[in-house]
Amino acid sequence: LQTPLFNTTGGKKIALAWFINKVNNKKIISHLGGTLGQTSSLQIMPSEKFASIILTNSSYGTSLCSEISKFTIKTFLKIDSTKPKIIKIKKEEISQYSGRYADSIGTFDVKTQNGKLIVKITDKGGFPTPKNKPTQQPPSLTAAFYAKDKIIALNVPYKDTLGEFLRDNKDNILWLRLFSRIYKKEN
Repeated sequence: LQTPLFNTTGGKKIALAWFINKVNNKKIISHLGGTLGQTSSLQIMPSEKFASIILTNSSYGTSLCSEISKFTIKTFLKIDSTKPKIIKIKKEEISQYSGRYADSIGTFDVKTQNGKLIVKITDKGGFPTPKNKPTQQPPSLTAAFYAKDKIIALNVPYKDTLGEFLRDNKDNILWLRLFSRIYKKEN
């Protein structure tokens, strides 16, 4: 269950439903989850016999889970995780990321503004049944680059969430990976 199968955002790898990451060369096994009105986080550091479980009553509790996870690891294990440093991307390069990215549960309309990406998120609904429509839409996400094709969210409730754009072998951007999901670029 913990054998990494694929690379994912932020240097993490994914195993069978588990995210695998290393902080200070120590393995962290984690999984996030959520449903309407709830978000949760589980992190396990086997070498330290440490686990952190966070449950929130918020659809946008991911940011809180992230902050509490960092705090507990720093407080109890004396391990401080660093977030990526933002870099500047030329205006003419940023425009290539604009467009609509979608999957069955949502769309992400990406546009550029003042050297940053603005991502308008539209929830298509369908949970818990296909007939259910969202009562409100999520707030937009503002992101900056920390490496080529790699972004970090700047605003709450997404603060410090990592994402990335994925290219084909001809260097065309085809996908956006964000919130542990992958969204296809529409033409």
